Amino acid sequence: EGEGTFFAEVNENLKPYKVGGVHRHIPEMERNLGRLLAQGRPVRTHGPLGEVRLSFVPHLVPMTRGILVTVEAEVEGNWSQKALDELYQDFYAQEPFVRVTEALPETKGTYASNRVDVKPLFEARTGRVMVFAALDNLVKGMAGQAVQNLNLMLDLPEETALPKEGLWP
Repeated sequence: EGEGTFFAEVNENLKPYKVGGVHRHIPEMERNLGRLLAQGRPVRTHGPLGEVRLSFVPHLVPMTRGILVTVEAEVEGNWSQKALDELYQDFYAQEPFVRVTEALPETKGTYASNRVDVKPLFEARTGRVMVFAALDNLVKGMAGQAVQNLNLMLDLPEETALPKEGLWP
């Protein structure tokens, strides 16, 4: 990443970075959130049908491992927290490394695992969906993805050699 991300510069500090729609993961998040929400209800779009535009502000936290994501998007229709929870549970039911949680996810809960903890939240006051996700970027990062993809390519169980549970309850 370069200057401004070295430990000596970020230790004991918290700061937003790559704001204003320039983060490399925004297209992936928009595509997946749009795909998921389109299964349940209409999504308010600002372009082609099913296209979602979300806000994402990453924050650099000087810790050994972990990423906590917070994204939000406008939605149309009659949503409720129950409907949103059911949609996420159904959508991720066959994903061995995604756990839809009742509580807001924490990075410590995914420490040393290949799992992503996800919590959708419908904010009735603003009519927006907020999604929170936590993962261990050292395990669930590129190395974990490579092992997971290799397992699939070799027709092995997807979970082979990848920890689902972390070190913290």
